[in-house]
Amino acid sequence: MAVKVIKKATSGSTVETIKHSSGAAVHKATPVPVESAGEPLCEVGIVAGQTINLGNYNSARISVSVKLPCIKAELEATYEEALGWVDQKMSELIEQAKSNGVALPSDEEDPLF
Repeated sequence: MAVKVIKKATSGSTVETIKHSSGAAVHKATPVPVESAGEPLCEVGIVAGQTINLGNYNSARISVSVKLPCIKAELEATYEEALGWVDQKMSELIEQAKSNGVALPSDEEDPLF
């Protein structure tokens, strides 16, 4: 199985995208210290999951999560950004699972996920 790893730096975190040969993508964010000019640092985390019935007694469990660092003054805006990102990724993965009719790779099948 071919796995492609892409890393890019964003404000507050380094995002690593692992693309599986089946088309599934896993995003891992690693926090990077943010200079806050004395403001308290916060972290916003969103987790979403759903079990999809694929028919013929098969199902796939899909979960997406993200944690974003921020300063307290930007807490609500960061929450909305994180919620929008998780919602978009969940929709993409659910559509992919339903259209392929097969389960996405799980932790047991591939230790990279």
